[in-house]
Amino acid sequence: MKHFLHFLTDDDQRLLMESIEQLQVTEGTIILHEGEQRHAIFLVLQGDARVERTHGDFNIEISHLEEGEIFGEMSFVEGFMASANVVAASSIKLAVIESAVIERLSADDPGFSGRFYKSLTEILSRRLRETTTRGISEYTWGGGIRRVPVKGDSDEMEATWTGGSPLRDKAFSA
Repeated sequence: MKHFLHFLTDDDQRLLMESIEQLQVTEGTIILHEGEQRHAIFLVLQGDARVERTHGDFNIEISHLEEGEIFGEMSFVEGFMASANVVAASSIKLAVIESAVIERLSADDPGFSGRFYKSLTEILSRRLRETTTRGISEYTWGGGIRRVPVKGDSDEMEATWTGGSPLRDKAFSA
């Protein structure tokens, strides 16, 4: 498997992989529960998983994770509870990186901590950029304003907001 933490050296990566627990989980199993406080990062070695938020009686998939992707990093960094469920979408093999492992490797090599957290920062930054781009795209290129007939017998049309960007659609409202 290629490096998932890009700033770790080959030696860092080897030591990390030798120090972690591996789990095999069956399809449908909740790996990480929304609200659970876990000080670990999970790496998908094989298989895939769904990230779901509970909304009333429904679970809404907000992300899909595949081989080489991680989860649990927000809770790991912030020390907060998990913000979503992570459910095995297939039989899945995971590496579990406990905070104690990171602390031990950092104590043995103080530079490890910087390389590890710089790698984690790169992943979080990329995810934020992707989320921002997706959000802006949906906002900017949504339905916008369309013209509909005014109520009554008139042939007159009026602009109606149907989503999209009010800045982009301002020209169409005149």
